[in-house]
Amino acid sequence: MSSISFPRAALAARAQYCLTYGGSAITALALLCTSIAASAQTSANPTPLPTVNVLGWPLLEAERLEQPAPIVNQTREQFEKLPNDRASDVIGRMPGVVLGGPPGEKKSLHLRGISGDYSRVQIDGVQLPSSGQTRTFELMNLPASLFDNIAIIRNPTAEYEADGLAGRVALTSRRLGDKPELNGRVAFGGVDAIDASTGQASLAYGNKLNEHFGMIGAVNFDRRTITKTKRFSERTFSGGPGGAGFLRDEDEPKTYTNSDMFLDLVRSYDGGEVHLKPLYLREEAELDKQRDQYRRATGLFNDRTLTSARETTQTGGLTAEHKHEFNSTYRYESLFGYAQTGFDSNNRETALTSALAFNSGSREQSEIEDGQYHAAAKLIAALPGTLPQELRLGGSLRFSDRSSDREVFTLDAAGNQSQSLANQTASRNSDYNIEERYYALFVQDEIKLTSRLSATPGLRLEVVEDDLGGGNGARFERRFIDLMPSLPISYRLNDSLTLRGAVSRLLNRPKFDEIAPGVTVRGANSFNGNPQLNPARAWGLDVGLDYATPDLFLGINLYGRHIKDIIEQRETSANQYTYSNFAKGQLYGLELEQRFRLSQLGWDALAPLQLLANQTFIASEVDDPVTGKRPFAEQPDYVANIGLEWSDRQAGTVISLMANITGKRPTISHDGAGAIRRKFRASELFLDTHLEQQLVEGVSVFLSAENLTNQERDEVEYVNGGLNRLASIATGRVFYLGTRFRF
Repeated sequence: MSSISFPRAALAARAQYCLTYGGSAITALALLCTSIAASAQTSANPTPLPTVNVLGWPLLEAERLEQPAPIVNQTREQFEKLPNDRASDVIGRMPGVVLGGPPGEKKSLHLRGISGDYSRVQIDGVQLPSSGQTRTFELMNLPASLFDNIAIIRNPTAEYEADGLAGRVALTSRRLGDKPELNGRVAFGGVDAIDASTGQASLAYGNKLNEHFGMIGAVNFDRRTITKTKRFSERTFSGGPGGAGFLRDEDEPKTYTNSDMFLDLVRSYDGGEVHLKPLYLREEAELDKQRDQYRRATGLFNDRTLTSARETTQTGGLTAEHKHEFNSTYRYESLFGYAQTGFDSNNRETALTSALAFNSGSREQSEIEDGQYHAAAKLIAALPGTLPQELRLGGSLRFSDRSSDREVFTLDAAGNQSQSLANQTASRNSDYNIEERYYALFVQDEIKLTSRLSATPGLRLEVVEDDLGGGNGARFERRFIDLMPSLPISYRLNDSLTLRGAVSRLLNRPKFDEIAPGVTVRGANSFNGNPQLNPARAWGLDVGLDYATPDLFLGINLYGRHIKDIIEQRETSANQYTYSNFAKGQLYGLELEQRFRLSQLGWDALAPLQLLANQTFIASEVDDPVTGKRPFAEQPDYVANIGLEWSDRQAGTVISLMANITGKRPTISHDGAGAIRRKFRASELFLDTHLEQQLVEGVSVFLSAENLTNQERDEVEYVNGGLNRLASIATGRVFYLGTRFRF
């Protein structure tokens, strides 16, 4: 599990499978790039090396007016002016985004009022394997330094995969510039002090080696510790003598170490270019937790639990991209890639009595490995005529496989491990292997109905086949065919204003562990997989208006999702859960964006100052047959980002201040004993700042701070109307002092 490999034999076998079993048409498109690239090597009149990324599309706000689909984005120029170390930091300040986890640990992405299970992440058009509990690659694993653009595709055209009904996060890797460029960043920091307990370093270099060859590469390293603290701040009101419950004192320090690498090798020829992109991401997490419990009523010490965990997640990938222009009318783009993600976890837990004597011990070792082959090709034709059109047609295929292996042991007081029959049964029940084959074809046509009105009708066909095998010997096969239309329409009212709307058919495929035969154990809870799950399917509607000038941007977007076959876990008995398609739901939202340069007020002194803001208002409803109508779990009614940025180019000074406000997040669920559990996470306010000053041309120093408000996570929980739990989790303020250079 500790190594990432690219087996040629397996690759050849997958290609043969593809050619044999009905994927030949798509594969022929994907493999066509090989012959074109080969002929390009002998081109007599090679063209100069372009400076754009083949499959990337960095967007400025003014360029959004031209886009057929509703999209919102952040460029490197924008997100370097705030404490944006990981991609999750950037996306967390964009409209409609709520990040889960405690303060400082921005792990789960909740996009547009629904959980991270309903969104997807792609890098340069490729959806990476996650090796996690969702199909969404964790954005906290991605350093912001590797990317030039981070965007949210709110309502996709037929060109994009339909999976992820909340939206898709699209990251565009760094692009090659016109001149050689070296830039980097080094910073040290800490929690509530700058004590060098955390640190970051990144370096990127790009250069055109000659007229037709170029490369750009970036490396990143950072280490940070997030300590979740409960100082007698968690109270339970059930269990224990008389149901008096417990009072908990807990420290949970978790140290993350990330090492990342990205490289783009570029070769141009007459009419096109080829990119070869290796990517490597590694995250190591160390956790040592101590939890002490006291009787809430008497204050007497009751027990202690010690936990030690080590987790490693690493992703390796290699993508080849190709673009060829046959003439001014026809273009061809393709990519082929392989990626592998591995997750290793080793967790030890020891329970001690009130006398701190050994009571029980356990050890759990988990290995999850995801492999993926991906190929895609498309032909783009710009057709002149009475109604100018840009016709796009293409296809893609993806072969994914996951293996999950879990072993459970019992520990004695000396730390020796053994495996009982119950341990062996639990281990086998949680093992599974899944192979998934994905095929897609699409056609879309952007038609200029008038000089200002355009429509982009499209149709996408997706076929998914799953082979499921459990460690308990169970095997299942699944096959789904979906035909999904889409229709974005945009009307350019004038040079600064665009009205657009989009309707599309979307879906959300179940997570691998939801359909795996057997039982997945997380902590004290057991989750029974359901191979009979259907994808959740929805109609998506977006209607918006964008206004852009050099000094003012205003955006408004209304969206809705009508969803059926929602997948959620249900507690069938104490700590026992199962997954099912049990309900339908609706999701509605209003997204607002503002960017305003205060120089427009006529005061020269305010010329470097601008206001940045976005607000999202959300209403959702799940028609739950048990709890009754309720909102989607852990989703607020509103989230807002409001900030000021002072950027004085002449003085080389940047000062930014950004506030993030998230409303109360309710969760209503059904317990196996028939009880209704209502949990609330209180509203939160985070305040971040970044101050940077240029010392000499190309070199600056900066100070950044996150969570200046020292916001804690406060939770309250009721069962059948009675108070069951209170908790407050603190992680402190984070400071960084560093330098940035660019030559």
